[in-house]
Amino acid sequence: MLSLNQDPSSFLHGMIDPNAIGMSGHSFGGHTTMMIAGAPPNLDHLAEYCQSDPACNWDICCLQDQIQQLFPGQRVIDESDPRMKAALAMAPDGYGWLQADGMAQIEIPIMIMAGGQDTLCPLNVQQEPMYEGIVSTKYLLVLKNADHMPWADMCSQLSATDDCPTLQAQIAETTTDFWMRYLKDDRTYGARLQSYVASQPGIDLRSSMIE
Repeated sequence: MLSLNQDPSSFLHGMIDPNAIGMSGHSFGGHTTMMIAGAPPNLDHLAEYCQSDPACNWDICCLQDQIQQLFPGQRVIDESDPRMKAALAMAPDGYGWLQADGMAQIEIPIMIMAGGQDTLCPLNVQQEPMYEGIVSTKYLLVLKNADHMPWADMCSQLSATDDCPTLQAQIAETTTDFWMRYLKDDRTYGARLQSYVASQPGIDLRSSMIE
């Protein structure tokens, strides 16, 4: 896409600001977002975690033998991309092999979003410890009434009690404010984010900014 951005014959010509690229994803995509943002998976952490998960409740544990074989002699896997200016992870998992020492290697602003009713990637097991381990500018936004799916069009697949239009409107507003603040360096959107969250029931926002 960056090559096409420089190609006068492409419909993408001049459409991308290469200095304002962000990474985002949901669930396993949120896991990938953490890796691209700078948190490296650690195969020793993986082996230790999977010893306590013989039933493979975390899918990766079923594949850990193959994963270990993919990286002979390597314990830490660096998939970071320095082109990323900010990151936004939606209901991510992966803390089992990232751990606090991995999260501490993220250096860019990052927002983690979580569902308070998420049973696939529970807040207290995944997103809260991720947030605690980050030492850069960070946000943890919790949609208290959401399960794992409001970030997708299948948002009521797991819970018929989800108010999809309200949750998705809240997601659209808060993610836009985050991107405008950290990709476009518009500080008014930082205040706008805080003001919007304060006006909305069912949202909890924690943050720590390093300016």
